Parts: sequence; C-alpha cells; structure tokens
Amino acid sequence: MQSQISSIGVETAFKVSTVLKGERNIQAFVLHHYREAVPEVTGDGAAFLLIFDPGDISKRSSYLLFLVREPDGRYAPTGGQTDPGFKAVLKVQMD
Repeated sequence: MQSQISSIGVETAFKVSTVLKGERNIQAFVLHHYREAVPEVTGDGAAFLLIFDPGDISKRSSYLLFLVREPDGRYAPTGGQTDPGFKAVLKVQMD
C-alpha cells in the first residue's frame, strides 16, 4: 500500500570537500529534494523525506551523497526522492 505524503520542494546548497566519482572540479552544488510539509516521524522512527537541520551548518556537518545531475543543473538523490536518507544521503559522524 502506498500513501501520499504532503511535501515541499527544497534546495539545499552544499560545499564540496571531495568527489569520488564524477565532475572533480565542482566546488559547490544545489541539492534538489523534498521535505514533508508537516515533518513527522513514523512509528518505526523513520522519516520518509530529507530534513537538514539548519543548526548543523554552524557545526560544519559532513555528508556522503550519492547524486544524479538533473537537466537544470541541480542534483538529486540517486534512487529517487523517497527514503533518500537510507540510500543516497548519509551523515558522516566526525568525532
């Protein structure tokens, strides 16, 4: 069974530190993704769409991203917009 999730399109700017595959001279990019219109966590603790905490910006958070380039130049998670946090967007813990 599929359920519909009310969502809002978001563009999040990233600064690149390393490219493992793809265009190596890129220094920054825009990630095109969606967030839930009313963010909520399901009973199993999973969020269906991406949420980036603006407070993380000051902490200089790092992410490992698996992306595809869209025709308009933005990037999107590989595998689609649903559950990208499990497939294409991984926060790297820097201890």
